[in-house]
Amino acid sequence: MIGKMSSNSVAFITGQLGLGGAEKQLYLLVKGLVQEGWHVSIITLNPDKGEYWEDPLRDLGIRIHGISRALSRSRRLLEVKRILRQESVEIVHSWNMHTNFYAAAGGRLSGTLVRLGSERGNHHSSHKVLGRWGYTLSLCGLDSLVVNSAAAAGFLLRYRPRLKVRVVANGVEIPEPPATEETKQRLRSQLGISDSSLVIGAVGSMVPRKNFKSLINAVCALGGRLERTVLVVIGDGPLRAELERRALANFSVARVMFPGAVPEAAAWYPAFDLLCSSSLDQEGMPNVLMEAGAAGLPVVATAVGGALELVEDGVNGFLVPPDNIDSMVEKLEKLLRDPDARRRMGQAGREKMRREFRVSAMVSHMMQVYEEMLSCRRLGSATFRTHV
Repeated sequence: MIGKMSSNSVAFITGQLGLGGAEKQLYLLVKGLVQEGWHVSIITLNPDKGEYWEDPLRDLGIRIHGISRALSRSRRLLEVKRILRQESVEIVHSWNMHTNFYAAAGGRLSGTLVRLGSERGNHHSSHKVLGRWGYTLSLCGLDSLVVNSAAAAGFLLRYRPRLKVRVVANGVEIPEPPATEETKQRLRSQLGISDSSLVIGAVGSMVPRKNFKSLINAVCALGGRLERTVLVVIGDGPLRAELERRALANFSVARVMFPGAVPEAAAWYPAFDLLCSSSLDQEGMPNVLMEAGAAGLPVVATAVGGALELVEDGVNGFLVPPDNIDSMVEKLEKLLRDPDARRRMGQAGREKMRREFRVSAMVSHMMQVYEEMLSCRRLGSATFRTHV
């Protein structure tokens, strides 16, 4: 790790601090920065709900400043300016595309040295949400954009070749020691699943881009060949009722389970034999695949976004085309019928996560970005290279 530099300060701006992969990554980064002596503060635009990550962040000694969404955009901007000055911030870092505007404009108004934005999905999804001009305006005034995958950087640089982009991959905690067979049996007992079942896990928000409908259809097709197969879908969202109806129309109640949103869902991964991600083309670097690898699970994932950087086809899992049920069924069945392949691929995934995606590597890389940009600003230079 880089040596501690306690005089440096950064403020993050985020839309929320609820359950979610982006929010967990923010917590892991903040925890690492605090351990390295950085002064960190957080501005949230959703302060009235008492969201999941607020208490863990406060336990680190982080000051969380809430700005109500009931305020007009101009009032929110003035509040951002006030907080940045109050905290004597050197770097303001927006944590998602929806707050990039506040980091850019608020950072300029407050005289903050470095203004960073984020793109944690990919350009296609952001462009669709904000529109062409809205997305362009959200980048104005930023010194650089931080993304979490080379795939996202590639999308962005094809769209805006002059955009200054930094890639800092997500980090994942590696469970030590690995889960035991006793842990697996205990978790399955709590879920009401027999030891002899073949369990496919899936985790995520129940929204269209996660494409759980396709996964349920795939497992339905698989069920006639492997009768012991159980699908566990952890998460919640607007499509949950529809997905439950679809599952009940095709399975007995015991074949598909919906435990709901579970904090720290990775704690349940030892109950699974493999993990499947069925997402469409709107992923950055999926935490669920990183956590599965860290837990020693093989994966079957659609070949989209950062999944291509996490899954080596045939090594730690399989990649399949998005929304291709036949291919997904084939790879799921291949793994479920071969326990030796599951063990081999699971171990390969764990080694890959330990080697390439530890939290300490993510923190170190982000610090390098911060310190390089601060150094350039302090020297009066606004020229930063693009790293992909």
